[in-house]
Amino acid sequence: MGQLVQNLSLPKFEIAPFNGVPTEFHRFMMAFDTHIGIQASDPTRRLSYLINYCIAPAKRAVAHFSLLPANHGYPEAVRILYDRFGKPHDVIKAANTELFAGPRVSVLLC
Repeated sequence: MGQLVQNLSLPKFEIAPFNGVPTEFHRFMMAFDTHIGIQASDPTRRLSYLINYCIAPAKRAVAHFSLLPANHGYPEAVRILYDRFGKPHDVIKAANTELFAGPRVSVLLC
């Protein structure tokens, strides 16, 4: 009962759509699993939500999985997202690119 009251008092959590940027992938999947994945027990509903929360190349990667049987579509869609956007070396490469693409910092000696 205490957990229910606590959950009702929390503000509604908004999940930002996933657009295929590797540095955002693990944050998106953690938020999706926590707030939707475990609450939607039906795999068809989970897949529908997953497709809905993906945009751009991520949506194109998973949209066709709605044609598969329910028990196969969701796990395959998640696998494809991991393969295309969540591989550790791709995430690190994208993070380095973002980090080093910014403005150069110069040191002024007085």
